This record gives sequence, C-alpha cells and structure tokens, in this order.
Amino acid sequence: MSTERRTGRRGDQNGAPSAEDIQRAREHQRLERRALLKGAIGLGGVCAAAGWLSLGPEGWPLSLRDPDGERGKPRVPVRSLPEGGFAVPDAASVADLGVAHGTRSAR
Repeated sequence: MSTERRTGRRGDQNGAPSAEDIQRAREHQRLERRALLKGAIGLGGVCAAAGWLSLGPEGWPLSLRDPDGERGKPRVPVRSLPEGGFAVPDAASVADLGVAHGTRSAR
C-alpha cells in the first residue's frame, strides 16, 4: 500500500507557514511573555513585602527581629502573692515553729 498520495491529518504540511500563522505565533509568544512577567512581578512583590515585614518592629506579625534572643526562650509564668500577703488559719494539731536570729550563744 502506497502512502504517496495521502495527506497528513492537519492538511498539507509541505508549504511554508502563512503570514496569518506567523502573526498568530507572534501574538501567542507576546501573551505568554506578558503572563510570565506578571507572575514574576507578583511573586517578587510578595517576597519583598514578606522580607520587609520580617524586619519590622518586634510586635508586628511575621517579625523576626529579636536582637538579644529573649523572644525565642520559653516564658515561665510569674507567680506573685496578693497585696498585703495572706493569713494561714491556726490549727491545733500543728506544732509551733520558732526562728531564732542572732549569734549570741546560750550559757
């Protein structure tokens, strides 16, 4: 079976592309280039904004500023007594405790 007279599925491919095909290819390349540039500019802008925010003051979200390293350490909760102290109720079964101060020896 000879394939001499068969044409391709897309028609005649032997000829040079037409002016219309060349124009379409140029338009397609231009649109692809624009889309790539828009994406690159958008990504660059997001990265620049995140970098700027990371160098912002300590209270800002995403801020990495920590000059002395204290923000990265775990914080221990502060416990304090109430103002004026507190009184422990007397119990009859508890022994009295005396604290001696001084250096005078007993003779």
